[in-house]
Amino acid sequence: MTNKTKLEVYFNKARNLIPSDLNGKSDPYCKVLVGGKKVGKSKKIKKNLDPVWNQRKTFKLKGSYDKLCLQQLSVVVMDWDMISSDDFIGEWPGILIRELPPNKEVQYIGKLTKVKTGAINISFKLITSLEIQQKVEKAKKKKLKEIEKEKKIQFD
Repeated sequence: MTNKTKLEVYFNKARNLIPSDLNGKSDPYCKVLVGGKKVGKSKKIKKNLDPVWNQRKTFKLKGSYDKLCLQQLSVVVMDWDMISSDDFIGEWPGILIRELPPNKEVQYIGKLTKVKTGAINISFKLITSLEIQQKVEKAKKKKLKEIEKEKKIQFD
């Protein structure tokens, strides 16, 4: 089965980010990671601790759907620097890809970890081919039948 899985990300906003620059501000942007590898990023917002990206982007994902489902989806918020390397300003530790229902957008609002303050509002939509979606639905139906059968045995 060929993989045609994509991840649509709506970078909405963040709040109370830590300052990283001498001016007491940051130039934040987000990096989206799947299995610890960067799949894409948002635009940067200059001199802001409460950025509003209001940006939607779609990224192609590599690997089979089954392997992708085992991967962690996370977001790292970084401070863009022109001269030196970019600074870490928080991380949303994320979820496993399998927790995203195929072809449905899910919003997450969460505190950033590894920093004192900060929160992010971001949405994800796992775009799958019809073939993959049918496979997921078939697996759900099979699981439901198993549960119903188990319940029936318990009450007989």
